[in-house]
Amino acid sequence: CLALPSNNVMASELAEGKVVFGGTYKLESGESLDGDLVIFGAPSTLMEDSVVEGDVVLFGANLDVSGEINGDVVSIGGLITLNDTAKIDGDVITIGANMDKSDGALITGDVLDVTHSLPNMVHVFKITPDIFPEVNIIWFVLRIFLWAALATLIVLFVPNACGRVAQAFTQQPLIAGGLGLLTIILAIPLTIIFIITIIFSPLGLFLLLVLGISWAFGLISIGLEIGKRLVSMIKRDWADPVSAFLGTFILIFVLGYFNQLIPCIGWMFSAVVGMIGLGAVIMTRFGTQSYTVTSAPPLTKTPAPVTQPPVNAPVPMLEEPEHKGEPPSPKEDQNAG
Repeated sequence: CLALPSNNVMASELAEGKVVFGGTYKLESGESLDGDLVIFGAPSTLMEDSVVEGDVVLFGANLDVSGEINGDVVSIGGLITLNDTAKIDGDVITIGANMDKSDGALITGDVLDVTHSLPNMVHVFKITPDIFPEVNIIWFVLRIFLWAALATLIVLFVPNACGRVAQAFTQQPLIAGGLGLLTIILAIPLTIIFIITIIFSPLGLFLLLVLGISWAFGLISIGLEIGKRLVSMIKRDWADPVSAFLGTFILIFVLGYFNQLIPCIGWMFSAVVGMIGLGAVIMTRFGTQSYTVTSAPPLTKTPAPVTQPPVNAPVPMLEEPEHKGEPPSPKEDQNAG
């Protein structure tokens, strides 16, 4: 539910944490937040003796920490200030953000700054002429961040739906890809016909919007699955929104890499992945139902029926053999005498 607290913060109380949009946010001393904390552009403060029982994800926000965070901290833009009493029981991942750490602050996990490796990663991407290389890098990084941020937000609100879509394409990728291809073949011509028709043009635009949302939802679900598997490989226990951010970031980067590396057919990799995700969305009815694989029962040979004689059937009598050459009876011996 949405609420407007007294400090002019629009916050969304979730079952697993809090989402803050704009304004300011403060977790007072002695208070505890049972779940994840996601902040969009809101200067936030975690007072001393306050506890966040989950991960903290920041989008262009400044966070002043004097309390304890029992989870990971991911900051996209902004500034993280860790005071002497701050304690983070997890990793700190910064992407285009800065961190000011006091000597007394404690971080039990790793500190990773993704920004330093980006210039070496994006030199192969060209979307404008070479006279504007900075625009190429900025646009590429911004596009990936937008996808990753959208994935974090979607998984934060509907994690179960994304999980069902991910389960569908991992179980039946061929069926999902075929269904996605069939949907594209049928939907695009139908949408074009609706758009060029004046009466049905709103319906055509609506179909195009639904198709685009389904395509994006499928890609985000694939990114969530990739993030989960990567987190499992490094033996970490990150929340699903953080895993979705990481997996979607890598997925969009790889698809863009193939698209630029092989200009003629590189787009096919993005098309195949997108159709698999689209088919999985349709198979699960936008993640509202789980897709289960039904296996056929094994074939077994039935034995031939055995016929038994009736219980009360008469038993045939056996004829006694004739006795040839038997000795005469005593009466016949007397008559003979």
